[in-house]
Amino acid sequence: MADITRRTQKKTAAWLEADEHIEVAVLCEPKGTYGLGMFKLALAPGAGQQSVNRTQAVQKEGQVGMVKDFPAEPCVVAVSATRFYAFPSNGLRFRRPSLVVDRNRVLVGEVSRKGFGRRMQLVFTDGSGIEVDVQYGQPIGKLIKALGSVAPIR
Repeated sequence: MADITRRTQKKTAAWLEADEHIEVAVLCEPKGTYGLGMFKLALAPGAGQQSVNRTQAVQKEGQVGMVKDFPAEPCVVAVSATRFYAFPSNGLRFRRPSLVVDRNRVLVGEVSRKGFGRRMQLVFTDGSGIEVDVQYGQPIGKLIKALGSVAPIR
């Protein structure tokens, strides 16, 4: 998967401040997409995607704070000089961001290999957090450099 930072800048310009530029963007899938969920998606795409989206929704269930506004579907997380965005998106089509916070309110937690991709934990300063799947080739290193990292919260 290619770096989608430039595409994200172009497609989301209407939601950014006039002089704001996206430094890094990463396409995220709901947790479970690159593990066994991948087989569900291959065998029954519609039902498989609904199952994976439900897994993401259950992960957020009962949590309060910033994570409640994180998309329960594929999304692009993007970072500018001052903000962190979560745009519901498949990487080509972008919708209005469901979460916009100061970039210093989000850290990258544990990043591990999972199936055909990586599992990445996003940790918010209010104590909430979420795990997402990310394809290999996404600029996770740049995201960590932009946001900083923290030991995983379990």
